[in-house]
Amino acid sequence: MEGAGWTCYSLWHWTHGETKQIIRNLTGDLYSPADLQNLLQTTEYQAFAIEQFTRRQDFSEKTVDLIQKAIEKDLMLIALNIAYLNSAPTSIFEQRILTKNEISKPPNSMQCLKATLNFLIARRVYWVLSDAALSSD
Repeated sequence: MEGAGWTCYSLWHWTHGETKQIIRNLTGDLYSPADLQNLLQTTEYQAFAIEQFTRRQDFSEKTVDLIQKAIEKDLMLIALNIAYLNSAPTSIFEQRILTKNEISKPPNSMQCLKATLNFLIARRVYWVLSDAALSSD
């Protein structure tokens, strides 16, 4: 059939490109915050829930606690947690990250988590200082 290859190629790129994220966001909009918080307590949909909370800019205490608990159980979610924390207001960032050091994980996991958090802190400090008007004194 003439054009069938091009049609398949176009449809595949259409559904796996921009449309995929639109569908994920539309699906996420169907969930209430409580539903997404329940998804954080299951292993299958934690990444989806964190992605949706990041998109919604939901930094309620319960949500942040549940995300931190999910990360403690599965360090594969750390990249999503970084995106979530980077979009958090500075007050949430300082309260939840700079003062919270009671994560109980094996040493290697804890070292990895601390290194990641130190990187986040250093990057945030860099951006704050680069925007600040510094005097010559």
